[in-house]
Amino acid sequence: MKRIGTALIGMMVLLTARAALATNGMNLLADTARADGMGGACLAVECGAACMNQNPAFIGFTRNHQQTFSLQVLDPILSHTDNLGNDTNSIQQIFVMPFYGMSGPMPGKQWAWGLGIFTQGGMGAAYKNLKTPFGTTDETYTKVAYIKLTPSLAYKFSNQLAIGLALNVGYSQVGLRVLPNTSNFVAPNSPMNFFGVNMNNATALGAGYKIGLAYKMDPKTTLGLVYTSASYLGYSGNITLDESAIGLGDVQYKAKMDGFTWPQEVGIGVSHRPNADTLLAADLKWVDWAGAIRTITINAFNPNNPNAPPTLQLPFVMDWKDQLVFNAGGEWNVGRNFLFRLGYSFGANPVPSNTVTPLFPAIIEHHLTTGFGFEAGDWHYDFAVEHALGASEINTNPQSLFGAGSVERHQQWTFQFTMSRSM
Repeated sequence: MKRIGTALIGMMVLLTARAALATNGMNLLADTARADGMGGACLAVECGAACMNQNPAFIGFTRNHQQTFSLQVLDPILSHTDNLGNDTNSIQQIFVMPFYGMSGPMPGKQWAWGLGIFTQGGMGAAYKNLKTPFGTTDETYTKVAYIKLTPSLAYKFSNQLAIGLALNVGYSQVGLRVLPNTSNFVAPNSPMNFFGVNMNNATALGAGYKIGLAYKMDPKTTLGLVYTSASYLGYSGNITLDESAIGLGDVQYKAKMDGFTWPQEVGIGVSHRPNADTLLAADLKWVDWAGAIRTITINAFNPNNPNAPPTLQLPFVMDWKDQLVFNAGGEWNVGRNFLFRLGYSFGANPVPSNTVTPLFPAIIEHHLTTGFGFEAGDWHYDFAVEHALGASEINTNPQSLFGAGSVERHQQWTFQFTMSRSM
């Protein structure tokens, strides 16, 4: 247990070190290479310890103790153009995102347990040397990282029916720089007033749960049903505002950020084996971004300069839309337990055109995936490649930071390796 605890702490440090721009809003497509290779279709597929974050009911069918380790490497490609003269790519960043989980049956085989730590997702983009509407040249940077610990239990009513519950104990970090070296003051209450924002590593804890049902209709067909609750995240930290335009220079405040929630989800999946060497699967999920990401407000207070405004409120209107996500894929045993996979995923863009910015360009919709796996004794190894096809969106809001007509573009490559052991 000491080794397990040390491993989990190490995973948390690694996971929160950097954030990646996920590709279904802020959610990753899949937790393991097997699911990734099948387009993320996993709600009705037995997948070992990873089921805790997909459909926890399936750990109820586990006959052996299992450990799973997975590593994703994400390479997002972002660009921004606008009428201010900007035409630039984001700073190239490679993100490494691991997952570790273990599960097993309890005495009597009706109950099963699981424990894992998952990268749920996040957002992030960084631009340098941007021309601003205030006549300066500056930068933007965003980071949202969210990980969670998932203690889980499942109960098997029969060899056909199981139910599972996973608690989601989440930890999140946010970093935000919005033209941090720019300061502009025209008159009190003027919409052209602007103080550059620099907030590093505000943190939040959140809690929620995931409940799943798995039903094997017959030896060939399985259904899965999953509900994930919302997790409210209230961030606390420090923020620095550039108040040079009123003669104060950089002023540091205490800060709280409200209005940020990881959304609730409802998903249904089906898998079918037309023959012993073929597995087909499909999922449909509804993600409640509209109820989760509206106006995010940073409240700044207790400045370190007595001459500074005692409180400031910084609203970021986002007003995301609900998202439908469709995942489908197949797995084929092509000989000697070598498995080949193909998949496709579509997630409707949740970001409205009047709020899209280079800060949070989570606009990807289409994914193509492939992968393979093989067994070696008690070990199983899987590899996957995911390509999020290029997407673009034009801002239609003349009051936005970079003006109407600014364009955000996003595509992404993801490579994933998973190894699991059954004992």
